[in-house]
Amino acid sequence: MDSAWRKTSPQDNPLLRQMRDQVAEAEQRLARAQAAGDARRIKEAEQALASKKQFLALAEQAN
Repeated sequence: MDSAWRKTSPQDNPLLRQMRDQVAEAEQRLARAQAAGDARRIKEAEQALASKKQFLALAEQAN
């Protein structure tokens, strides 16, 4: 399974695609929180986005 995951291109890898979708959703959540001016939600959204971006970067490097 691991070798099959590594053989796919970054564009075709379903795990990476899913992770990119999650980053995009987190970016949208942050934008909504900023538009609402809710400092608590902004902070939470920023932390979630940073975490998702970090995991995506690690997964892209591993691929």
